[in-house]
Amino acid sequence: MGRKSNKRKNNGKKNKNTADINVKVDAESNMLISEEFIVAQAEAFYLALKRIEEGKNKDQVPNSKAKWWESILMFINIVFFPWVILGKKKMNKQIYDELLVIPISSLLQVGGTITWITGAVGIFLMIAQKIPFTINLCLIFMFIMLISSMMIVSGKAFGEENDSTKIYAYSASLIALISCVVSIVSLFLR
Repeated sequence: MGRKSNKRKNNGKKNKNTADINVKVDAESNMLISEEFIVAQAEAFYLALKRIEEGKNKDQVPNSKAKWWESILMFINIVFFPWVILGKKKMNKQIYDELLVIPISSLLQVGGTITWITGAVGIFLMIAQKIPFTINLCLIFMFIMLISSMMIVSGKAFGEENDSTKIYAYSASLIALISCVVSIVSLFLR
């Protein structure tokens, strides 16, 4: 009897060791399967991003150098017949961004030009001795010219912006600044 119980104990140990080995093998195979799964997911994600980028490239309108008269005809077509766009040109799908870009860019460039001329005229009048020459006034006119030059350059750069987020953020901040200036001026005029 003693011998049979020893066999059963050894048999139980063998079964337990076999079960431990099976659990270890299962865990290792699960890790391999999960690693393969991660690699497959990464490849699928990469291919999806690649397809999205290819789609973006197809949607973009190629930049072809148009003759000056083609641009004028396109402008006339847009102004007078916006329902039917004629010619070989395709309209950019993000033309709604241009509704903000063109006026804000023009406002910056025109405003910058006017203030730059004001500063230049002020310096010219000081040189011509029409107004008294003082260092403070000279520095103010030079500062006006510096700020207006930055406005002109930023207006040109903003005119070439394509990122909608930047366009809306910059437009909103500039419109808020203009409304603040208008409200301050209206307070002083009362």
